[in-house]
Amino acid sequence: MTAVAGLVHAEVGTDEVAVVRLDHPPANAVDTATCEALAETLRSVGSARAIVLTGEGRLFCGGGDLGSFVDGDTLVLETLSETAHAAAEAVRVLHAGPPVVAAVNGTVAGAGLGLALSCDVRISAPGVRFVGGFAALGLSPDTATSYFLPRTVGRSRALRLLLDPAGIDVDRALAWGLVDEIAPEGTVLEAARALAASLGRAPREAAVASRALIDSTNALEPHLSEEIRSLTSLAAAPAVAERVRAFLAGGPR
Repeated sequence: MTAVAGLVHAEVGTDEVAVVRLDHPPANAVDTATCEALAETLRSVGSARAIVLTGEGRLFCGGGDLGSFVDGDTLVLETLSETAHAAAEAVRVLHAGPPVVAAVNGTVAGAGLGLALSCDVRISAPGVRFVGGFAALGLSPDTATSYFLPRTVGRSRALRLLLDPAGIDVDRALAWGLVDEIAPEGTVLEAARALAASLGRAPREAAVASRALIDSTNALEPHLSEEIRSLTSLAAAPAVAERVRAFLAGGPR
């Protein structure tokens, strides 16, 4: 068990799947300390075969901790910027390691939307609502929300979700591709763990390289070169030759 400042917890099971929980009551809203704790915790379980990201309690993540950005009647821009940079680092760490499945246990808003989108797959509980939240405050998104959202649901739907304060329900989120599956009531963590364990069966090097290629923003020609470089680099490992021989011999795959 790993715990960082009481804000984020992680537990690695015998299946080598790490469950990482945001634990910042009452809404799991993120401030600088929570984002730093998330990045630190993710690094601490980076050798796991797969990761499940979820929230403690009734919410996945309610967005930025607005109270931490205010001093009296003043919005402290330095604190806001510091938290945005810490959230960006958490996103970088999410993308540097094994596959990540979001177990969306409750409402997702603002920066929480970016964290969920930064995961490779999202499984949601019933009744969850997804809210952009930024525009209602006169702000634009952070935490990679504006990067992943249009790539996930398309430009017009992304803008609608970001600007409409009502957000969308989980059924629409499923139809838009914002979530991949709605688990039966009370089973979202179990479903996410099962999927993470399945994804984690792939050799780690192949999983990390595949994620990097999928997330690449290269144009076609440099991307083709990067694909070949990645493929040949992985193929140099003796374990790959062993897997190829076993495949050709009809053995375990």
